[in-house]
Amino acid sequence: MESNNEFEKFVSEMEQYSVPDLELICNTQKELYSDEEMAAIQDILRKKKVVSKKTGDKFYIVATIFCIAALLLPVAGLVAGVIMIIAGIKGDPKWKSAGKKTLVAVIISVMLRSFLYSGGFKIF
Repeated sequence: MESNNEFEKFVSEMEQYSVPDLELICNTQKELYSDEEMAAIQDILRKKKVVSKKTGDKFYIVATIFCIAALLLPVAGLVAGVIMIIAGIKGDPKWKSAGKKTLVAVIISVMLRSFLYSGGFKIF
């Protein structure tokens, strides 16, 4: 039986893993851990899923608002996209992905505006 200090160290180490990593451990490596350790891993996984769901909904709402702003105001979208990419490099990679999507929305907006300002399709 492990000492309490070793188990706390194990739990704190497992808390550093991401949700996909913990799911992989639960699904493929059950025989490598004791029942007590697997229960702790499953508990950590459940808590992380609840937290990620709560913060994930807000993140996607904010990212969608930035994409809509990028379509309406390309300069503001460009600034927001660059800031989100920088935040994604330094922190959460979801921001980098959202920043790239915002920059794509900026490019689409600029292309649509230039197409519409030039008069659209001209047959002759």
